[in-house]
Amino acid sequence: MDMELSDILLIIFGQAALTFVISIGLWKLFEKIINTRIQSYLRVLEEKQINFSKEQFDVYKNCWQALIKLKHAADDAWGNVTNTTLYELQESLRATRKKIESISILVEKTHYDKLQAIIEKFDLFKERKNQLYRIKNKLNISQKEIDEIIKEYEITHGRTVSDQEIPGMVIVNINKNLKNEYNKLIEVIRGEFSKQLKG
Repeated sequence: MDMELSDILLIIFGQAALTFVISIGLWKLFEKIINTRIQSYLRVLEEKQINFSKEQFDVYKNCWQALIKLKHAADDAWGNVTNTTLYELQESLRATRKKIESISILVEKTHYDKLQAIIEKFDLFKERKNQLYRIKNKLNISQKEIDEIIKEYEITHGRTVSDQEIPGMVIVNINKNLKNEYNKLIEVIRGEFSKQLKG
């Protein structure tokens, strides 16, 4: 069987062309497999991000709701100090404190620190409201407690309390300052939570 040069070239180039076509096909198949795996991996990452974002959103939302409930309870006690409003303030403070402790690892440290600071303000507010209630209803309040209240007032206001000022008015003024402070902190926290959730 005599082969001419054209037949030999056709066989060589045909084989090369066939190899090239097979290589392209294999490359496309390999590329398709790689793209499928990459897309699958990206979907998993996206789902994890969505789940984390939703969880983080829920954490901040629930914390915010507890904080606002506490603010409303404090505002109610500010307007009318009764056994009921004091109890609601105490229970709301307890629930909010628990909520903040339970989410402490899920929120930014600066947010956690601000939440702790606001809890301290609400706690002081509650204590002063309890003292005011006891004075108002002539319940047992020691002279030592009254002296501590007056001393705190004098330190924070930079002036001496006169004999005409009754301890109840001193407590009202202390609580007014605490109320202003917790309202300012709530606004700061509102802004930071909002920024955090918007990304």
